Amino acid sequence: MTFCVPIKQTHTAYHHQNVPLLGTQDHVLVIISNRSLSPLKLQNMNLVHSPSHSLQLPKFISHFQNAPKFYPPKRVTTSNLETIGSNIFSNSTALIPIKAASEGVDTAVVVVEEEEPKLKKFQVFEGHPAPFGATVRDGGVNFAIFAANAVSATLCLISLSDLPEFILFDGVEDPFRFLIIGLLFTLKFTFLWNRKRSFDPRLLSWFKLFCLVVSCLISFSFEGTSNDYFYGHLLMQNIVTEQIFLDPLTNKTGDVWHVLLKGDLKDMLYGYKFDGNFSPELGLYYDPSKIVLDPYAKSVISRGEFGVLGHDDNRWPQMACMIPTAENKFDWEGDSPLKYPQRDLIIYEMHVRGFTQHASSRTEFPGTYLGVVEKLDHLKDLGVNCIELMPCHEFNELEYYSYNSVLGDYKVNFWGYSTVNYFSPMTRYSSAGTRNCGQDAINEFKLLVREAHKRGIEVFMDVVFNHTAEGNEKGPILSFRGVDNSIYYMLAPKGEFYNYSGCGNTFNCNHPIVRQFILECLR
Repeated sequence: MTFCVPIKQTHTAYHHQNVPLLGTQDHVLVIISNRSLSPLKLQNMNLVHSPSHSLQLPKFISHFQNAPKFYPPKRVTTSNLETIGSNIFSNSTALIPIKAASEGVDTAVVVVEEEEPKLKKFQVFEGHPAPFGATVRDGGVNFAIFAANAVSATLCLISLSDLPEFILFDGVEDPFRFLIIGLLFTLKFTFLWNRKRSFDPRLLSWFKLFCLVVSCLISFSFEGTSNDYFYGHLLMQNIVTEQIFLDPLTNKTGDVWHVLLKGDLKDMLYGYKFDGNFSPELGLYYDPSKIVLDPYAKSVISRGEFGVLGHDDNRWPQMACMIPTAENKFDWEGDSPLKYPQRDLIIYEMHVRGFTQHASSRTEFPGTYLGVVEKLDHLKDLGVNCIELMPCHEFNELEYYSYNSVLGDYKVNFWGYSTVNYFSPMTRYSSAGTRNCGQDAINEFKLLVREAHKRGIEVFMDVVFNHTAEGNEKGPILSFRGVDNSIYYMLAPKGEFYNYSGCGNTFNCNHPIVRQFILECLR
């Protein structure tokens, strides 16, 4: 609920109740919500928005003269998450009667506007602090993550369309391609407008015309060029579908943030935003503008093709984590580890991509887990009873992407000893890529293990837990650093990274949370 009163009336009536007060020099805007309140920010008196309230207020169009005047604010749903426990609240806007002692005005006219209840997409519950990661349970998905030094946490739900998009138009000349891009961009903006209802309808037609004109100009300006700058830039929409603010009173147990969601989470991804102190000298790197990966994520979605840059030649495009569902099950067919005595092992150390990438391998799926499956019988004929897979968890092969003047090509991290996520198989080593939000890549890796065991071949994994891809203080904030840098890395007294690994950072294996992480990963 929102109403305006003279400023003299507010301090005694509302200030002691921690009600947010906004306004001009002489008048304030009082906001009362049926949910927990948090401070709202006002920018140039034009728009007020809080991530914990699905409320927007229009700019002040006039000031009070001699008595209170009431302006029904437009209430816009910015999130369809309106649940606490099993209680679902409807959006409503109301003006209530107040007493105004100044200028002889005793009461004010009341205008009440109630919106129709809307069907909610998700239900939000407190959740459980264990196990860590995203887990299917209690008819939903439980999210839990350790972040001792974060002062706030937000769970970000992301659809595949929110990540950078790459649409190819084979056989279409560049001018027509850009024209199609303009049309798609216009359609996507229209979809977002219909979803958020936060734009003036009268401007929408003009915006559509503007998009078409600009796309035509780009078409003629870049005719005959293969430059993909606009191609990647226009289609890139890093939009978060939903942001769920985690209440520290109900969604935090000790140093673990948690929440349980029920609803349709198919084809959805997730990440976290953490707020807190950004003080490298204290070993803290909290940046609420960045979406970071869950260290316990079972699959990480990013670029779909090995060695191919992201939009605008980005080596580190936005990544997101797969949300598991009850339907995603793999049939192990009773499989179990072979447990050969170490003295009896004949080990073949293998690079998954390099083993079958060359055309001479004559595999249907070169450079992938399935390519290795095709060669298992060959390995068995050689007498091999164990394969040791070099790093095949998620890493960024373009981490050190640069031109190699000696060979005339570009450098890539071929070996993979620079981990982004330990629980996730490398999606770009699978023939499925990012299909099915990475679940198909997981199943493809499991298939490799199962088929190897059927042939009497044990599977070892080469995993390096002494450092990660985040490097030193100049490295990117991807996961561990943005979740709780001082917990996951060994730091000097002034926040510098101990570099015992020689790779910029050293995993803090002495900490019980990190030890638990490693053991659960090995299991």
